[in-house]
Amino acid sequence: MPDMAASCGRVAGLPSPVVEPATAEPAETVPKVRLLLWAPPRSMSTAFERSLMQHADVSVHHELLADCFYFGNERHPKKLDPAIERSKLLRDTTYTKQLALLSSAAANDGRRVAFSKELSIYYQPARLPPSVLAQYTHAFLIRKPEKVMRSFIRVAEKSGASSSTYFDVDEVGFHELELLFQVVTGELRATPVIIDADDLVAAPEKVLRAWCAAVGLPFDERMLFWLAEMPQQWTKWPGWHDDAAKSTGFAPPRHAAGAVEAPPLGAAPADAQRAVDMAQPVYEKLYAMCTR
Repeated sequence: MPDMAASCGRVAGLPSPVVEPATAEPAETVPKVRLLLWAPPRSMSTAFERSLMQHADVSVHHELLADCFYFGNERHPKKLDPAIERSKLLRDTTYTKQLALLSSAAANDGRRVAFSKELSIYYQPARLPPSVLAQYTHAFLIRKPEKVMRSFIRVAEKSGASSSTYFDVDEVGFHELELLFQVVTGELRATPVIIDADDLVAAPEKVLRAWCAAVGLPFDERMLFWLAEMPQQWTKWPGWHDDAAKSTGFAPPRHAAGAVEAPPLGAAPADAQRAVDMAQPVYEKLYAMCTR
């Protein structure tokens, strides 16, 4: 959720028309762009999603793949943190069903772009082979690994009876982000659109204009500011999006009342620092290819 202009290559999913299977919707009802934004957790990706909710031509969806990653027959085999049981995720769905929502909702409301923000950890190669990924435009939002980790630990500290927050060092997501990048640039031979959270906060209009141009979307000034609110689709993850719900634009995170401050990594578990060290080269590689 990078620095060299992505215009030097074709944008992931945009260069040539996607050939739909025989059972596809009529061409006039299929969104022109089906866009997946991949990001690590705690990367300001929900604020970016809130920004796109302001755009009149975008149908916005929230972590559609979380439901099938954690529950159902296609779930990841990892042991679930008990807090996840307090989420409002669907318990019996599939990757195919969830992705179908991306097209059908946009077709029904007449908007040209169907967008879903997804965490990179939801990527399972067996569930999302290149033939499936090729049907979508791919964008990446990144953030410095240390900031991701500190925010992840901080939000987990407020876990309570009604919260679904937790900390899992295996869900930092940079490994999966790199795998996705390799598929998009290698097997799909496409150039993903990449932006950085700190760049977005420092110069929101500049970054948003560049991002919109790269994905073929007209820039809308309403993307810069919004009303503080908790959209219904965010309530599937109680506790995770309190900061984004209080936001009114792109600015350094303003934590909800009573929230603990992000701890220094020196006070974090040793495996947290190791995960940050492993993620840093991935971050630097992607940052070098950011859209400006």
